[in-house]
Amino acid sequence: MFFTGSNDSKVKLWDTNTFEAVQEINLDYRINQLDTDNDGTYIVVATEDYYPRIIDLKNVLSAGITNLSANKMDSEILCCKINPLKTHIVATGDSQGNVKLWDLRMRNRLLLELSHEESRRAHLKNCNDLCWNSDGTELASIATDGRCYIWTPFTTTIERKQMCSLDLMRNKIKKRVSQRLLRFDDYLLCNTDHGEIQIYETIEGKLYSKIDHPVSQQTNKSTNYFTGMTMQQNIANSRGLRLYLGTSSISNTE
Repeated sequence: MFFTGSNDSKVKLWDTNTFEAVQEINLDYRINQLDTDNDGTYIVVATEDYYPRIIDLKNVLSAGITNLSANKMDSEILCCKINPLKTHIVATGDSQGNVKLWDLRMRNRLLLELSHEESRRAHLKNCNDLCWNSDGTELASIATDGRCYIWTPFTTTIERKQMCSLDLMRNKIKKRVSQRLLRFDDYLLCNTDHGEIQIYETIEGKLYSKIDHPVSQQTNKSTNYFTGMTMQQNIANSRGLRLYLGTSSISNTE
């Protein structure tokens, strides 16, 4: 199965054999992002209201939807990502720049909140995407404040490292139907509003390379951008790597 969410406030569960929606869940609020664990036992959903939700795929019809927080919250949830190894840990980002970690073993309770001394938040503005590394020890966050960070949330002293310098135009749109961040080993790929993919080397936090939109040289960059991106590993004899990019134009890029 695979799952989709949209502005119609519905999460749909699809059968890959028939490519038909077999179940439809109305959450009454527009869907900003969703993620699922590796085993496909639950979905975490970020909606335009203030509460991230968990959908238990084994018990959808009877009380299968749970709000992560029982306390009052006042920020729209823009993104959510499940830790790839510690699947009971869920990270969320909201419209006030907060990045919060939730432990599903502690129902309706916040585990921790990432912040720095100056603002007491992770970001100054909308945090609109998050990304874990493969072993779940580091979390990348990006926001419309022009900053992209990598955090170490499970260390005694939580550290943060800024990727490249401040760039207010890198991520200026609060909501865009696209994946912003993708992590591979020591590299972080960032889908920017410049119409390019910027690749950061995470140890030094420096720009390593970039991929331009295939038609951005001939037309206005602001109207051409990358939408989805994913990576295929071990493509031949356990070696090789391929990056797939969806674009806003009529063609896709490999």
